[in-house]
Amino acid sequence: MYLGIDLGTSNSAIAGLDGSNLRIFKTKEGTDTLPSVIYIDRRGHQFVGARAYENVKRSPENAAQGFKRLIGTSSPVKFAASSTEMSPEECSAVILRTLLAQAKEAAGNFEEKGAVVTVPAAFNQMQNEATFRAAQSAGLDRVGLLQEPIAASMASMANSTIKNGQFLIYDMGGGTFDAAIVQSVGGEVNVVAHGGINMLGGRDFDRKLVNEFVHPWLLNNFSLPLNFHTLDPYKHMLRIARDFAEKAKIQLSTSENASIYASEDDLRIADEDGNDIYIDVPIARADLERIIEEDIERSIAECRKLLNDNSYSHEDIDRIVLVGGPSKMPCIRERTPQELGIPVDLDTDPMTAASMGAAVFAESREWSKGSTKRKPTRATAKTKGPIQLQYDYRERISDDKTRIRISASEEADVAGHRLRIDGEDGWTSGLVDLEPELRIEVPVLNQGENRYRASVYDPLNAPVLEASVEICIVRTFASAGGIPAQQNISVKVAHGADESRRNELELLIEKGTILPASGTKTFRSAKNLRGGQDDAIWIEIYQQPDLNVSNPSLNLHIGDFKIDGKTDLEEDAFIRRGDEVAIDWNMNDNGILRCSVTIPSVELELRNRSFYSSAGGHQDFEGANGEALAEAALAKAERDIEEVKRTVGHKAADEVDEMEREIKRQREEIVKSGDADTRRSVAENAMEIRRKAASVKQNKENRADSLLRDMMAANHQFESLNQNNLDDASIERFRKLSDTVAQATGDNDIAGAERALKEMQSIINKALLEDFDYLRLMFETLRSERHMSVDKALHSELTMEGERRIAARDKNGLLRVIGAMFNNMFDIGGENADLEALANLMR
Repeated sequence: MYLGIDLGTSNSAIAGLDGSNLRIFKTKEGTDTLPSVIYIDRRGHQFVGARAYENVKRSPENAAQGFKRLIGTSSPVKFAASSTEMSPEECSAVILRTLLAQAKEAAGNFEEKGAVVTVPAAFNQMQNEATFRAAQSAGLDRVGLLQEPIAASMASMANSTIKNGQFLIYDMGGGTFDAAIVQSVGGEVNVVAHGGINMLGGRDFDRKLVNEFVHPWLLNNFSLPLNFHTLDPYKHMLRIARDFAEKAKIQLSTSENASIYASEDDLRIADEDGNDIYIDVPIARADLERIIEEDIERSIAECRKLLNDNSYSHEDIDRIVLVGGPSKMPCIRERTPQELGIPVDLDTDPMTAASMGAAVFAESREWSKGSTKRKPTRATAKTKGPIQLQYDYRERISDDKTRIRISASEEADVAGHRLRIDGEDGWTSGLVDLEPELRIEVPVLNQGENRYRASVYDPLNAPVLEASVEICIVRTFASAGGIPAQQNISVKVAHGADESRRNELELLIEKGTILPASGTKTFRSAKNLRGGQDDAIWIEIYQQPDLNVSNPSLNLHIGDFKIDGKTDLEEDAFIRRGDEVAIDWNMNDNGILRCSVTIPSVELELRNRSFYSSAGGHQDFEGANGEALAEAALAKAERDIEEVKRTVGHKAADEVDEMEREIKRQREEIVKSGDADTRRSVAENAMEIRRKAASVKQNKENRADSLLRDMMAANHQFESLNQNNLDDASIERFRKLSDTVAQATGDNDIAGAERALKEMQSIINKALLEDFDYLRLMFETLRSERHMSVDKALHSELTMEGERRIAARDKNGLLRVIGAMFNNMFDIGGENADLEALANLMR
């Protein structure tokens, strides 16, 4: 049995393919989908699915739902009554284990030949890695990952008699939105391009219903503090309200009106005057559509951008395939075809498409523990004896007919011989004169295996047994031609001449690269490292959504590769600055990246290490730490917007207005909803705003203004420095560089102006690093950013060490502490980003 599993934010499903039988395994309640909910009571009893979902309204603090949106982070999922705590990864494993048991209860204790778990195309590398580990933890030994749009397109092919065309996948799930252009030729699906929005889905719609309607209704009808949503006694009530809001949202897909209703018995809480609180908020479909209109527009804009970026018009696309529960909403089903000008496929079930397509994909792979590869699609059979024939045919097809090519060897005398092909269902080609080369069309009527016998007869009509063969052709529901890399993966490098070196990203793997893939990228060491030394060369890996934004602090750090002086080098080995460092990388079709690093100068080779085993990117968005992370992300985005306004002014007025509106929306979200899910969404959206701000500044129409503004800021900072830390030559050089920036900008020599500006900033940094008072202030800033630290215990240790260095006025020691604190941070990107330690690699 081949399994396909859709591990969804709100609901999950499991399908199986055994021979020709493709089916959904239903839950105990007889439904196609399992609610992705876990409930643990005060005695530690665990319930999963429908029963857990029913308990949400009575005791939401003991239920977990929506944890898929937190997978790949260290945010804990808490069950209050039992004092139990699980990670999002562990919660996902529970759901997967339940689905597997559900399938075996429905189909018996079958042999699992291979299983595929779907993931959003917008997932980052840490989310994919965590999903893969969850599947292994659930007992799935032969397991792979597949992007949800690919799975959905394969399900659409399985349901269609038309196996050729180009389709747009619109996948609005509970937690993420994915879009993809897929092309199918004869049922073989290839992804042309894909995109998505990581934190956009049905749960966001539920939250908006509560924030926009339930929240003000409660304030109008009961005596409550204005900030009641932040107070513990009322958080229980709002969790229940979100559950009922989801029910109302679902009802509005088929009705014009609904009500968000929770009785006094459901809520079990009184207001400040002692009155029992209930919720009874009427909602019209138009109300819901109004508050999610911008979200729907964002999803359609993502589709439109995907089409435009890949030179497609609406006329090139045959149909839109809708996937995910929220895609059942009338406003989505009506607006997407109207605005994109493409008809919608209404035959594919949005709730089960991903799991069905994943099962079809699983069957198309050859499985071994730890890896898979595509099954061959063509086969050859050869005969021996006096009549040597070669039969060439497609072994796996999605069409209902195919051709078998028969060719005789040059030595074979086929004159007077005849051939007949018979199918096991009674079909026959009849006797056909055998020629040196012959093609015979055969029907492929059955899903799964179709067997044929090719028989050869001599001129006397006697069978030539040596020239006869058995042929098996498998009719598949669909097949995948290639799995593309989901994201751009880049390496952090120190770029530029010594006097103006800065950290930038160098592309390692480009988004869309067909997997599996491998390659080699050569860098140079940017530092010395001696064997036995308590130091290391760090290779830092980032996910880079926009290749035009190369500042590491504006991209997602996803892992490291460490070359340790103590454990990886011999005592007498010495890596010198400038020595070659070659990265041999391999990304399998699950999107998991491994690499080997070779340094020829010391004959060192470190093989097959994973970049993503480190939890260095796993932020915790729970509680006060999560609040600080979200607030820091918004503050940095606001600072970047102000910089755009100062630099570019009215030229970017529209872009600035849009970014400021988005900041306002994010602040409203974080005020009204205090959960980890919302904080993560806010942090990711703030980072996207920062990337947009950087793109505006980098725009060629704005670059000259931006450089002049940065030059004036550098001059102002230079004048406020303690210039006693600089020699006369450096001071004179700085002033000449300032003139160079102005001159080069006027001559439209942007590259020259950029080089001069970077050298100006390097001179400033040199002075700052010699200024003890400045280093002390930098340390105080880093100490206050504990929420940004990867290892909280290490942060505390470094804080105490820094205090000792300040007391002793040990500048070099304080500088080492500051460097260690930077290395223990998730993302700097703040005022001190220019002083961040340089990357250990350079071009």
